[in-house]
Amino acid sequence: MCDIKSSTKETTALRQVGELLYADGDYNHAITYVQKALDDANFYNARQRKLEIGSILPIIQEVRYKDMAWQRNIMLLCAILACALLVVLAAGTVIIRKQMKKLQQAKDTIEEHNRQLAVANGQLSEANKIKIEYIGKLFYVSSEHFCSMEKLYRTIDRKIAARQYDDLRRSLSEKTIVEYRKNMYEDFDEVFLQLFPDFVEKYNRLFNDPEKKDDNDGKTLTNEMRIFALIRLGITDSERIAKFLNYSVNTINTYKSRVKNKSNVNNDIFEQKIMEI
Repeated sequence: MCDIKSSTKETTALRQVGELLYADGDYNHAITYVQKALDDANFYNARQRKLEIGSILPIIQEVRYKDMAWQRNIMLLCAILACALLVVLAAGTVIIRKQMKKLQQAKDTIEEHNRQLAVANGQLSEANKIKIEYIGKLFYVSSEHFCSMEKLYRTIDRKIAARQYDDLRRSLSEKTIVEYRKNMYEDFDEVFLQLFPDFVEKYNRLFNDPEKKDDNDGKTLTNEMRIFALIRLGITDSERIAKFLNYSVNTINTYKSRVKNKSNVNNDIFEQKIMEI
């Protein structure tokens, strides 16, 4: 202020102000003022002033550089932290995506298991219904069979005691066995059609030509139908089917092949279509 009023250049004042600002920590203004004082000293070529300024200027500059270096280090650290944060964010995003994918896979697996469980429950319910129906019918048929066998035993015993061997031979004719087997098939058809009332209708839909459909009255099954009725009940072994129907295994296989060849679906999926009824 005095320099301005007196129109003089007092180089000491700026240097002292710079030292005061340096002491207060205002390094930017301190270096500016000291540098200005040095310019004035150079302008007047004042060696004493140059020496005084030269003793303080490097100190201020060093502190300023350290301050700038510290700020630069802070900025570098912030940049590193930001990069690290981005890396963590990217890694977190990848992990979250993988977890979401696993979660979706787990969800799909659970849904598939639920679907399989529903199918299994349906099969169990169906099997339970079949079991109840056939167990009830089995007791009834077994009771009738026992009564018939008891009656036959008494007849045989009486005829043997009376030495009526010719009558005994007539009582044990093949016709009686055939009649028993016919009654067994009728009982099987009755129970099966109670469990699957639309089996005949849906079975016939697997054939295009009405003339090639197995004819029946809707209340009984043909021999070929009985083969696939047993398959629908889960009996897929040809030997067991042959024993039940009193056929050979080759006959059963021939019947199965003939029916599949007449159908309007591929032979490989014909039994699958039967199971869907």
